[in-house]
Order: sequence, then structure tokens, then C-alpha cells
Amino acid sequence: MTLPRLLSDVPPSGERARSPADGWPSAATRRRLLALAADTPPNATAELLFAPLLAELAGLEPGAAAALRLAGVAGGEPELCWCGAVAPAPGAPAGDRLFAGLPLELQVSVPGQGELAFAAPALGPDAVAVHAAALEEAAVLVAVVWRAVRQERVERLHAQRDKLAVFGELAAGILHELNNPLTAIVAYAEMLLRTLPGRTADAVDLERLAHIRESSQRLIGFARDLVSYTRPDAQPTSPLELDVVLDRALGYCGHLLVAHGVTLRRDRAPGATVACSPSALTQAFVNLVTNAVQAMEGLGGELVVTAARDGQRVRVTVADEGVGIAESDLERIFEPYVTTKPHGHGAGLGLSIVRGIVADHGGRVSARRRTPRGAVFEVELPVDRSGHAGHDPA
Repeated sequence: MTLPRLLSDVPPSGERARSPADGWPSAATRRRLLALAADTPPNATAELLFAPLLAELAGLEPGAAAALRLAGVAGGEPELCWCGAVAPAPGAPAGDRLFAGLPLELQVSVPGQGELAFAAPALGPDAVAVHAAALEEAAVLVAVVWRAVRQERVERLHAQRDKLAVFGELAAGILHELNNPLTAIVAYAEMLLRTLPGRTADAVDLERLAHIRESSQRLIGFARDLVSYTRPDAQPTSPLELDVVLDRALGYCGHLLVAHGVTLRRDRAPGATVACSPSALTQAFVNLVTNAVQAMEGLGGELVVTAARDGQRVRVTVADEGVGIAESDLERIFEPYVTTKPHGHGAGLGLSIVRGIVADHGGRVSARRRTPRGAVFEVELPVDRSGHAGHDPA
């Protein structure tokens, strides 16, 4: 066990320690945490598990606060939870202070899992010793519980991967049967587009024919991407302006916007180029826009798609005015087979595919609730620095 470190702007005061008579953590909290370690609930989050522990710790001193920063699972984002008078800094590097707004902070390592921190406006020398001992005991409990949680999550991920492997075998056969007629549709559409213009064909009909070809090509690409998702394989990438990818994705979704009475507001990021597989990244944004529009079914409203460059990253947000996402679903929304749609309206793979595609491009995707209603999905991607933007291959 790593000894607690005192991170301080001021020397400890002469005040006496405030230590509960029955010890800390309390017997009830100990029993609860050990029970959770033995029987980890599904989808348990750090906040759900450790809120009572942090509340007890924050209550030891006036104006105090406590926080836990714990490692994610399988490369996932770290989890940060806290309780007290001051919020922690979410982006603080490991080993740095979490509570910049409080002058005295104690930190202890949770072995192999993260850090536990306690901060207060003032601490006497004896208070530092007493609370440091309490932090050490709490860190042991946290390590036991969080190790069990992570193990349970890893087992669930493995189970999901096994399901996906079976699904991939089934999907490959079905998609092979769909691919042949779709390829024929594309071939005939291309032939008609080459021959009809010389026969005074109506321009509107030619445009419709082009949409048939493009939609069929997208279905072929989607079939290929779905099989690639269940059986990953390297896909070639090339530099392309992100606005081109977004234009293409929004073009595919235009009929959905009209059908659901949704208006589009768009902010661009001129010159922001990403190294991408165009068809895969387009599919990711098609999925996000489709989900957003479907969430506004019966409500209408505005869909806001914003792209903005931030240094060597570019962020795309898709914000809707739909029914929103329950707080309890945010943790699992990108997992395979998880859906918030009514039964029969989705297999729960769309957002999982989005996460896989974005991760393959070196990025990350997140979701949050929107006030007063709706949801916001944010995709962050690295900017390509080769300086050679290509063209949309579609």
C-alpha cells in the first residue's frame, strides 16, 4: 500500500482531528462494500458503489470534499466520482491534486486501480495522521470492490464478444445473399445513368436514379462494415475533409429529416482533415444522425450538427431535441445489444458500431443529456497532418 501524500498550499493548522467515535469507514459502510465485492451488481458504476463512502469521508471536516478516480475497463475512460463542498478537476493528471479549490489535500493510491483523495480548508497535524490512516483503510476496501467490478465487466465483454462471433457467422451468410441483388441494382442503375441522358431523359428521374445507385452502394458498404465489425479487419484510410464526410452522411439522412419534421442547423470546420476510411466514418455519422432524428419522432425540433477544430483534434457534436437518455443508460449506451428504443425498433448495435468505427480512427465518442430535453453525442478525432486532403470516393 502506498502511503498517503499531503498536497498542500499551506502548512497544517493546529486544530485537533475530528475522528468519528465509531471509526471510519463505519461498520455499515464496510459491510456494504464487502457485500458488493462478493456479489457485484450488473452495470455498477463507481458513483453508485462508493457514494456512501465518499459522503462519510467528506463529512469528517467542515467544507471538506472526497473523490475517487478509478481506472476504466478494457481501455475505457477512467471513472471519477466525488462528494463534498468542492468539485474535483476531471482532467487532472494522475498524481496531481484533484481539488484545486481547497488548500490541503491527502491522496492515497488504490493499488492498480487509481487514487482516493480527501481535501479540506484546514487540517491540524494530528488530523493529517488520523485521516491518512482512514484513507489507507478505505483504499483497501475500494481496491477489493473495484477489482471485482472490473472483473465482472471484463467477463461481460467476453460474453458479448462471443455473441458477436456467432452473430458474425449468421450475418455473413445473410449479407452474402443480399449482396448479389444489390450489386445488380447498382450495375443496372449505372448503365441507365450512362445511356438515358442521350435520350432526353427527365433530369428529375436521372437524379432519382442516382439516388437509387447511391443508396444501394451504401447498403453494400453497410453490409461490408457490419461483417467487418463482427470480424475486424484493417481498412485502408486516406486524408479527407471531415465536412465532406458529414455532407455525405447528412445527404443520406435527408429523407428522415423531412419525414420526422426535423430542421437541420449545421456549423462547419473548413480545412479540418482526418485520416479515415470514408465509408466507415460516413456510416458512423449516419447512425448518429438517424438515432437523433428517430428520438424526435412525434416531437419535431432542430437537429444541430457542429464541427469545430481544437488544436490537433476536431470535435463533431450531434445534438437533438428528442426524448433524451436516462442517466442510468448513459454508462451502457455504446455496448452491443443495448437499446433504449421500444421492442422491435432496434437491435442495439448502431451505437456500438459507431464506437468501434471511431476507435479505429483513433478517436472517441461520448453521450450526455441535453437541457431542457434531448441528447448530445460528441465525436472527437485526430486531425490529419499530412496536408494532402483527398476527394470523396462516392
